[in-house]
Formats: sequence, C-alpha cells, structure tokens
Amino acid sequence: MQIRTNLPKTRHQVNQYDTGLENPNSALLTSLARPGHLSRETVKWLKIWLDHAKISEGRIFRRLIGRDEIGDALHPGSIARIFKRVAQWIGMPARFVAKVSGHSTRVGAAQDLAELDIDLAAITQAGGWKSTRMPLQYAEKINAVRSGMARAAAANGRDDADQMYK
Repeated sequence: MQIRTNLPKTRHQVNQYDTGLENPNSALLTSLARPGHLSRETVKWLKIWLDHAKISEGRIFRRLIGRDEIGDALHPGSIARIFKRVAQWIGMPARFVAKVSGHSTRVGAAQDLAELDIDLAAITQAGGWKSTRMPLQYAEKINAVRSGMARAAAANGRDDADQMYK
C-alpha cells in the first residue's frame, strides 16, 4: 500500500511511504527520503483510520466534514491553524496559542526524546534533521539541567539538578 503524508514536497522530495500495513508486525515507516519508526499501537490506529476513511492511496491526513464524511487531503498550511484552534478550544492562554505552529509536534517529540535521555543522533534521525542544530535548540532547557555545571552543583549539594525545571 502506498500512501503519502501531507508534508510539502519542498521539504521532502519523496512523499511516498510504504507503511508495511500488510504485515501486522511491521512498525517501520520507510521512505526514499528517510526511514522512521511507528509503534505497533500507532500502526494499529493508522490501519483503523485508513479503513474507516477508505483511504487506499494518496494523502493520509484528510478533512473531516461533520462526523461522517471524509474530505480531500489537508493542505500542509492548514495544520498550524488546526493546532491553534485546538489549543484555544482546550483553554490554552493566548500567549501560548500564538507560539503554536505546524512544527509543534516535531518540537515536542524532540523534547520528549531528550527528556527520556535518547541520544542526539537518534533524536536527529527521528526528526529528519540533517544536522543536530535544531534538536539541540529544541532541547536546550532539558539539556541545561544535565550539563556538567548542573551535575557538579548537584554533586556538591548546591542544587538538585533533577528538580531544577520541574
């Protein structure tokens, strides 16, 4: 089965992905652009979405019209607007809503991985970055807690590094 994400072609030259959904044990999302991992739980829900939406080719993410109708593919530029609407709907303060972008999930994933002590090379690969510059920037506060100075302060009883940003 060949399906595509809604990423702009300017970012990823090839948007065709083989999800391996024919093999229920497969959790590797591959592309000529870059490989990535999907958990088995994600593959399960992706299959349910594709079956329910009757998607056998084309873009994965589609417009929802009411409760029962699946529309055309989402335009990549609409993702940020959707995220902002959801952020407002859940009551997020306006100063935070203003910072929500289409990359918010990518930034959050990088931060979650850094928090789990996943190595920088793995975070860089997972996010599809060509260099470590952006994941380092996204995880800056998390990494500061783990810096040599923070660990030295904690070792000398001057700080509890684990509690600094909690």
